[in-house]
Amino acid sequence: MSQILLILTFVLVTLPDLFGAPAFDVVPLTSVAISLALFAILSMVAHLAIALCTRSVDRTGSWRAVRRGERIARSARFLAIAVHAFNILALGWVSALRSLLGDIPLLIEMLAIAPPLLVWAGSWWSVEPLERRLREAALIRDLDTGTPLYPIQSRAAFVWMSLRHQVFFIVAPIVIILAWGQCVSLVARHFGAAPRPRGTPPSSNIELIAGAAQVLGVLLTFVLMPALLRRIWSTTPLGPGPLRDTLMALCARSGVRVRELLVWRTNGQLINGAAVGLVRPLRYIMLTDALLDRLSQPQIEAVTAHEIAHIRRHHMFWLAVCMTGAAFVLGTIAELGLGVLSERLTVVFGAPIDVDAVFSGPASLVMLALSLAVLGLVSRRFEWQADAFAVSALSQDPSLASGANGPSSIVTPDAVHAMSSALGSVAALNGLSLRAPSWRHGSIATRQRKLKEIIGLPVNALPIDRAVRYIKLAAVLAIALGIVASFLAPWQAPHEPSGHAANRDVTSVKPAISRLTTVGETINP
Repeated sequence: MSQILLILTFVLVTLPDLFGAPAFDVVPLTSVAISLALFAILSMVAHLAIALCTRSVDRTGSWRAVRRGERIARSARFLAIAVHAFNILALGWVSALRSLLGDIPLLIEMLAIAPPLLVWAGSWWSVEPLERRLREAALIRDLDTGTPLYPIQSRAAFVWMSLRHQVFFIVAPIVIILAWGQCVSLVARHFGAAPRPRGTPPSSNIELIAGAAQVLGVLLTFVLMPALLRRIWSTTPLGPGPLRDTLMALCARSGVRVRELLVWRTNGQLINGAAVGLVRPLRYIMLTDALLDRLSQPQIEAVTAHEIAHIRRHHMFWLAVCMTGAAFVLGTIAELGLGVLSERLTVVFGAPIDVDAVFSGPASLVMLALSLAVLGLVSRRFEWQADAFAVSALSQDPSLASGANGPSSIVTPDAVHAMSSALGSVAALNGLSLRAPSWRHGSIATRQRKLKEIIGLPVNALPIDRAVRYIKLAAVLAIALGIVASFLAPWQAPHEPSGHAANRDVTSVKPAISRLTTVGETINP
């Protein structure tokens, strides 16, 4: 969920162009002062509330106080985005910054998102004493069980690590894409406004070239991001040994080539895995230090096979396709809806009504919410497919050729137990309930149940694979229909009252959708 909130932080900065003037007419300096004061008040209230929870833990050792403090920190991060939205839409926070500093490319956007990110950093600063007490309380248990011990970090180191692992990996690609877009726009405006010597392409060609450059920049960002990500997240290659040989053999048997297996160093605080990289020279599988220390080898193999599945099934690519398809469909529905609404209001009031001025902004927010709902629905199915792929890979005979399945290959109980117990261990060690809902992954209990349902089924005929094929087909059809509709549909301006059609931009909603789609593709490396 934090990834979506961070993306929404950037999306909100673009909304003033849709909504126009803010709800309140406030002097720029006053707007800045009120905006910063709201963030400061939120941060101080959260800090005091978490400090009370820490005192309660010291007095009573209450586990509920720990949970309450963590919930307050999460709520503060969520409310920071709500305050951010209020400041932009009601107080004109972005417009005030532009009035005071000038329209400096990228600087205004970075200053606009800085306060909510500072509140996030403050929430981790406030909750660190609680986390430290938990680590100290677990020392005796870790000594008894022989679990490797990690040094307890300083408060500043804890905040820095939280920012690196939960903020910077999302913010970095977005900032790179924004910076590239600003540079392309500046160059395009320069060539578009300057007198054109003989042989220089006309302005329409310049716009086309600029659009292609924008797309190329986004693609290059995604291709090169793993090289940056392995440094944003502190990583080191997994050393030679039986475990590395087994995992590399699992990759080869699954038909996936990776450059390196990396140990994701989190000072023992995260139990997770990740697969990143679109091309083999920059493709990595990362496993956190705590996962390698606390899980058994069959469980580590299961987690690795799950990450391999995301690469083999091209889940990141298909998530982008599904988001694009949803944007096409929802944009078309919104345009049709605004057209019908315009016609009805024109009949009621007897005069042309510009519905875009009133409804295009709220429509964009509704479409964003629906697009995110579609993303969550698809992402959960992809997680189920990755789980099924993992147990299929573990059920196969290691002597089979790369990517091959034997005629009698079925999902074995041992493979399901390895994956299911790995999920349970990850939940327990992260302090999560098995039934806790997750927007992108679904609950652990649901994933374990889905795994039990496929025991004994042929690995080449799993129900989730069939369901995912239908999802991909629907996404491709949605994009195809959207492209056809954009060229052939007569609804581009039929609802506009006569005399106003020439002044109407029929794609007023679509720029927002395209921006949301571009930003949405950065979700989850």
